[in-house]
Amino acid sequence: MLDSNFLTGMIPTEIGMLSNLIELRLSHNTLKGTIPSEIGQITGLRGIHLSFNYLTQNIPIEFAMLSNLQNLQLKGNTLSGEAPLGVCKLREGNLNSFGGACRREFICNCCDRCSLGSYCSPAPCFVY
Repeated sequence: MLDSNFLTGMIPTEIGMLSNLIELRLSHNTLKGTIPSEIGQITGLRGIHLSFNYLTQNIPIEFAMLSNLQNLQLKGNTLSGEAPLGVCKLREGNLNSFGGACRREFICNCCDRCSLGSYCSPAPCFVY
């Protein structure tokens, strides 16, 4: 667990080589750049916590390969674009928590309901 550890810089692409990783917890740091698509290679991941950093651009489409993913937390970044449809389809499996600012940080068609200022959730959106 590396939440709130004053980490800086970019998340290295080599993170995809951590094949036995179950939880990726890097929230509340000052990480910047894009979310590496290589995270999608860690098929045993159950949780990705990248909230409250300075991450930009899109949610990697490779996250759709994470069939064991239960918790995806991306709120508090400057992500853009649309949540990949494959990630939305994960809610049909194990994904039960998907946090990110709906329509403010990225477009989220995964939500059952969303309004400005709400956060995306596979169930009705919830507010943080």
